Amino acid sequence: MAPTHAAAIRPATPAPDRSPAPSGSRAGYPWSCCLQHNDRTTGSRPVRQILCLRGVRRDSWNWPLKFTMEMGIRILRLKWLRAGKYSRCLPANNHLSCDKFIHIGSSYMKIRALTPADLASYRQLRLESILDSPSSFVPTLEEESAVPEEQMAARLKAGPFQVIYGAFQGEVLVGTVGLVRDSRSKIYHRATVVGVYVTPEARASGAAQGMFEAVIAHARAIPELVQLDLKVNTVNPRARALYAKLGFVSCGIDHRALYIDGQFHDEERMALYLDAA
Repeated sequence: MAPTHAAAIRPATPAPDRSPAPSGSRAGYPWSCCLQHNDRTTGSRPVRQILCLRGVRRDSWNWPLKFTMEMGIRILRLKWLRAGKYSRCLPANNHLSCDKFIHIGSSYMKIRALTPADLASYRQLRLESILDSPSSFVPTLEEESAVPEEQMAARLKAGPFQVIYGAFQGEVLVGTVGLVRDSRSKIYHRATVVGVYVTPEARASGAAQGMFEAVIAHARAIPELVQLDLKVNTVNPRARALYAKLGFVSCGIDHRALYIDGQFHDEERMALYLDAA
């Protein structure tokens, strides 16, 4: 049986392995070293199916140095691409969006703008969110359940003044983040983040941050939009920490903002200044 620890990945024979790459590898890329190991057999020779890096052969005496340099280059490249990911794929009309994928273990979560075709999934998640986190939403479950389907579907029509992003795990909608904007000239420069929710099972997946990044990129593509506002319940420090990480700053406290089950709740106002240096 082939060893599985990192210290034993050098082949027993000192002769360079110049056999063709196993089926499924990228053309011109030899098999090389990484942190994940999935052993399989090609013919009579065990082959370690791991990350391919250009120009790094595991039988080379200096492969650790080459591997480290290549990984550093890849990490820097990914950080650079992350900064400009959305700005290159948002179309000129400023209110449609491209898709984004978040890697979660062995699967991917898809983030995209919702459409009226997503009404059934959106309505179900919306009611679930109010039931699960009543202190994060203004309407009650009864009030939201009474909203006509036509009115709820209108929320999903992406345009210059509104958009809702959703996170999908497979075909299941597990999170939403919305953005609404007033068309009146005196507050035309601001938009409000609304409807933030991620199901409990998906809260450690990075879905919330991914959706926020999509919303922020969407807002940055609108030249006249310079500020995003939101409110967070003061009993929700985890959400506040995420917003601060994304660049939102505190603007004050709305005391007794909500009254739920005989108890007052305070909300913190936060803002992201898109035109800040």
